Amino acid sequence: MKTSSRDAAVVIVTVAIVFMILIVLILGGVASYQRVAAKESMQRALVAEQRAIEMAQVQDAIATREQAVADQALADAQILADTLLANKSDSDATATGGVASAAGPSTSINQLGWLVNHWQHVDGQASSEEHWIAPRGGIMLGVNRSVNAKGKTSFEYLRIESNEDDGMVYYASPMGRGETAFSLLEIGQDRVVFENPAHDFPQRIVYWLDEQRRLHARIEGEIGGKPGQSEWIWSAQR
Repeated sequence: MKTSSRDAAVVIVTVAIVFMILIVLILGGVASYQRVAAKESMQRALVAEQRAIEMAQVQDAIATREQAVADQALADAQILADTLLANKSDSDATATGGVASAAGPSTSINQLGWLVNHWQHVDGQASSEEHWIAPRGGIMLGVNRSVNAKGKTSFEYLRIESNEDDGMVYYASPMGRGETAFSLLEIGQDRVVFENPAHDFPQRIVYWLDEQRRLHARIEGEIGGKPGQSEWIWSAQR
């Protein structure tokens, strides 16, 4: 009888030991799985971080290249302005025996002196600016540059010219391409309007100063038979 009791106790102890061993093995397996899962999650996070860094570097490189293009465009515009002014001055000097007449073609364009400045508006990552130099020899030169929130840059070469045959004419060359002429329609105190009814859009270009001496520029006309317009407002930078 005592032998049977001892055998039963041995069996119970043995079963208990085996059960405990199984529990330890199961817990060890769970812990091992968790460690593997945590390691994989960490690796995925590191890969995602590296990709984000690479994308940021690519975007920075693109923004740098576009800024360089815009800066070069401004530099080219200044060189073009200097060249045109020099040529115009030489031509006027030859025609008048070396003395420019105050009653000549420069007189009316001098009324646009209020336009001369470096005008700019910044909205977060986006910016728009237009720079006009003083009239001389019957010509004013300007350049426009816009950068959107994604860093994409556009620019435009501008010219206002006064002559005896055509009056005052505004020339626009978007992205440096062929120019479009807009003839003077209206000029007044701190306001000027140019028009080209034959152009697709815009047909009119309007500049004016508001009471705060901010420069407004508006293009307007018809798009697909419907009226359309866009307007910019800039503040003087000097």
